[in-house]
Amino acid sequence: MRFPITRTTLLARMRKGDESAWSEFVLAYTAPANTFLCSLGLSVEDAKDLWQKVLLKMPSRKGVLHTYRADKGRFRSWLMMALSHKLGV
Repeated sequence: MRFPITRTTLLARMRKGDESAWSEFVLAYTAPANTFLCSLGLSVEDAKDLWQKVLLKMPSRKGVLHTYRADKGRFRSWLMMALSHKLGV
């Protein structure tokens, strides 16, 4: 499963705390994130746990959502790098 193309408007809404944007993001990204994490060697349950931890930290000021910069590349690439970092890969 591939990550969807991320709309900058969705990220902007998420940064503002828009609950519907968060719901849309979670629906679109959960399956691809778990598939990606499993491809790195995690079990399905461990992938789900790690993804939940990442989602909980995303809105924080130091979370992926706030440190991502569009001028540095695509969000999905940034997210995969962040997930890989969490695993030490």
